[in-house]
Amino acid sequence: MNKVHLLVAHSESWTPESQLRLASPFFRRMTALQKAVVQAFAALEAQAPDGMIKARECKAPIFYSSGFGELGAMLQVTRAIADADLPVSPKEFQHSVQNAALAYLSMTHGIRHPCYALSGGFLSADNCLQLAQLRMTHGLDALSFVIHAHEYLDQTGAHRAQAEILLLSCDPDHALRVLDFCRDGSLEDFSSASPEIYTEDESRIPPWLLNQGLPAAARLVRSLSGESLVTQWLPIP
Repeated sequence: MNKVHLLVAHSESWTPESQLRLASPFFRRMTALQKAVVQAFAALEAQAPDGMIKARECKAPIFYSSGFGELGAMLQVTRAIADADLPVSPKEFQHSVQNAALAYLSMTHGIRHPCYALSGGFLSADNCLQLAQLRMTHGLDALSFVIHAHEYLDQTGAHRAQAEILLLSCDPDHALRVLDFCRDGSLEDFSSASPEIYTEDESRIPPWLLNQGLPAAARLVRSLSGESLVTQWLPIP
């Protein structure tokens, strides 16, 4: 069984006042969430060019999650349907699908990697992390991207978004942490660490995987249905 290491991680926020870092003809059409994702990927390439070159060479799969997809586009489509304001423009639907951010990421960065999108559910980000870990421990992938993004409206009604990216590797060189486990479990799985606990009854927004640039050493996430995932990271020996 291979060990999984965190090679590099980055979190990126986008607001209407953000300076667009990536010159792309698609930017004008993108939602806030999509812009956050493509900008986070660009920032990660600048932060760890060697690791990103390796990831591109081996076509590292991308596991992407968001709680609600493109919030503004989803609300606009559902409002038009509810008001019987038909027909709805096809361009609105292209932004409402849950993997639209991955499509724009592929086009802007020239990515031809396998991509997996999971949207909806309090455990969506943790489920993506678990899937990436399982494939890597069994030797199916040498590197993997785990991307989590969320779009929301601030108090003024402006669209804002944030995206985080973790690049996982089986190579311990330059690693930040070791992923000990990410699996179904309970508090009893943590013998030496006090985990951060996130429950859906306290917050309906899937919790971020990163805190100040790194994942928590121990973490428990529990949905309203009672499903829970526990994750533990170890320091590099």
